Amino acid sequence: MTLSSLTRCLMAGVLLAAVTAFADDVSPAIREKATVCMGCHGVNGNSANGKYPSLSGQKSTYLYLQLKDFMQGRRSDPEMSAIAATIADKAEALELAKFFSALPDFQHNPKAENNFKADPGKALVGKVIAERTICTMCHGEAFKGMGDVPRVQGQQPQYVMKQLKDLRDGRRTNDGGSMKGALGPLTDEEVENLVHYIASQ
Repeated sequence: MTLSSLTRCLMAGVLLAAVTAFADDVSPAIREKATVCMGCHGVNGNSANGKYPSLSGQKSTYLYLQLKDFMQGRRSDPEMSAIAATIADKAEALELAKFFSALPDFQHNPKAENNFKADPGKALVGKVIAERTICTMCHGEAFKGMGDVPRVQGQQPQYVMKQLKDLRDGRRTNDGGSMKGALGPLTDEEVENLVHYIASQ
C-alpha cells in the first residue's frame, strides 16, 4: 500500500468515526455518503477549507433544495455535480440534509486554510450595505437563516464571497433571481465589505 493510499484509508477511518458518533439512528448508506461529504466539508460538516461551505446545523430545507438542484442540473459545480450524481433519489437527499442539519451549528473554523479575519473598517461599511439591501429580511437576525434561506453567520468567508459574486453575475441562478436583484448594483468592493460584515457577526 502506498503512503497516499494509507493516508486516504486513515482519513476515511477518522471521518467515519466522526459520523458514527452522531449517527446511531442513521442508515449505513447515509453514513457512507456523509463520510464522503466530510472529505471536503470537514469533520462533522465544519469546513476547514475556505473553498467549501460548512454544512453542520445549516437549514435542512436549504440543504435539501441545493442537493436537489445539483442532482437536476439547476446548480452546477464540477465537484458537487459529480457527487450529487451518486445520490439515489430525493428521499436520500432529504436524509442527508436532515443528517447535517441535526449536527451542532457550524462556527468559523480558526484552522481554516487561508484564514480570513474580518476588517473592522470594512465591516462598518458592509453594515451600511447590509441595511440598505435589507439582507436580514430573508437571512434573519445576525444572518442566522430562516426556513429555506441559508444561515451565513460563521460560514466560510471565501465561499460566501464567491457565491455572492456568482449570484450577482448570473453564474449561479437557482435562487429564482432574488439575490441577483439585491446584489446587482453592488461593486466588487461593496461585496467584499459586505462579506467582512457577515464575518464579523
